[in-house]
Amino acid sequence: MDYCLAEHLARLERTAESHDRCTSTELANWNKVSRQTVYNWRDRGLLVFDAKKKIDVLATVALWRFLSKLR
Repeated sequence: MDYCLAEHLARLERTAESHDRCTSTELANWNKVSRQTVYNWRDRGLLVFDAKKKIDVLATVALWRFLSKLR
């Protein structure tokens, strides 16, 4: 797994321990990345959203774990 991806996944997992859903701004703040990075992840299909257009953090972690195994 790429170091950068591993670092982002680790931060995302820590976020998921205390938050199950969030906005793009919250995710950026909690994971110490820019909002533009979060928007880029969204545009690349790397974030899972719920019906209220909030990021489903637990589902996103599951997606990233699955994708990391494909690399």
